[in-house]
Amino acid sequence: AVEKVIKLGDSGATAVLTYLSDDQAEAIKEYCISHGILLLATGVTSPIHADPHDNLIRFNPDDTLEGKVTSQFFSDKGFTRIVPIVRDDHHGNVERH
Repeated sequence: AVEKVIKLGDSGATAVLTYLSDDQAEAIKEYCISHGILLLATGVTSPIHADPHDNLIRFNPDDTLEGKVTSQFFSDKGFTRIVPIVRDDHHGNVERH
């Protein structure tokens, strides 16, 4: 996806609508800012991408909302103990703070 966005940008695109993972968005964000490309993305959920000053517009809520909904679901089902398994990367580390 990253290579295709760069190819589109190099051909003069000013906006790109695509699916991107959090890592792909991170890899392409600076390119889009420096080339004036509006990036309209689905799939990007990490709160680190909730920056009102970049060129990234997300079409789905970030993981902080997902966490609230998930905890409410567990509470509604009567769960009293939950053990989270968190990825050891920038995405998982942000979620722990």
